[in-house]
Order: sequence, then C-alpha cells, then structure tokens
Amino acid sequence: MINLFKKITLIGLFAISTIAMANNYASHVHGHAEMTIAVENNNVDLKLIAPAESLLGFEHKAITPEEISKVIAMKEHLINHANVILFNGGQCQIKNVNVNTNDILRYDQQDHAQEYMYSHAEITLKYQYNCLKANDISSAKIQLFKHFSALEKVEVMWLTYAKQSSIKLDANTTEINFQ
Repeated sequence: MINLFKKITLIGLFAISTIAMANNYASHVHGHAEMTIAVENNNVDLKLIAPAESLLGFEHKAITPEEISKVIAMKEHLINHANVILFNGGQCQIKNVNVNTNDILRYDQQDHAQEYMYSHAEITLKYQYNCLKANDISSAKIQLFKHFSALEKVEVMWLTYAKQSSIKLDANTTEINFQ
C-alpha cells in the first residue's frame, strides 16, 4: 500500500512539474532553470529544463557554424552527468541520457530566418540512473554553475523514499540535502 502511495505521489509530482514547466515555456526566465529528481526503488530520474540562452548565450535557432558548434559542444558536455550533478551515496550508474536540443538545433534548417529571431528555445535534459542503494543517497551537488556563468538559479523539486521538497540553488548554494 505504501509503495502504491509513493507511485501515485511520484506521478502527481511529475504531472504538476510538467504542467508548471509547460505553462512557463512561453515566459521562461533567463538565468533560471528547473530540475526534478525522483528516487524510487533503485532508480533515479532527473529532468532539467533551462532556457537555451542560459546555457548557450542565445536562444534562436543555431544558424552559423560557430553557433552549431557551440550547441554540439554544450550537448557533449551535458551528456556527462558528472558535469551536472554528483550524488553522495547510492552507488548509482547512469543508464540513460537524453539531451534535447531540438528547439535550438534542427537538421531541417529550411525555416525562415525571421522565425529564429523570436524563439524562446529551451534545452531539456533527462538522466536515468540505476542505483545499488538508492535509499543511501544523502545529498547531491549541482555542478552547472561552474560551467554556465549565465545560469543564476536552479529550482529543484525532489521526491525520495523519505520525503519530497524543493530548494532554490545558486552559485553559492549548490547542495541538495535529501535527508
């Protein structure tokens, strides 16, 4: 029964955060990102949504070779989960990574240049971990501020076996305490 309650709570948390993030899509705030973390059984799911401007310095479709190279380099950087977050405990191994740059970099570059000027593109990042002892994860340290100077705040919402909570992080406060 408790496991069912956790699953319902987890689904509710992600539904609410997804709706909130979708509603914020048109009015995202430069320098601010949103992250959700869910720990259930031996799995950890992490999702980050950030304005492309906060990670790249622009949010129009990448057109020039320099812009395209910058997007590709950012994507390669984010694929390494240690550049984003470090968990303390849990013995976690990454099992799936998805860095979605479709808003900013598409292989179909036939749209009109004027459309690129007015977009509010976002980068979406998803990590899935398998952990030997997920219940032993005590904290995590966000690494994003070291690599992306335009990123000012990350609002984190999380759900673990013990509690759910949220915190606003910045360059001076980078640790999430799950206990």
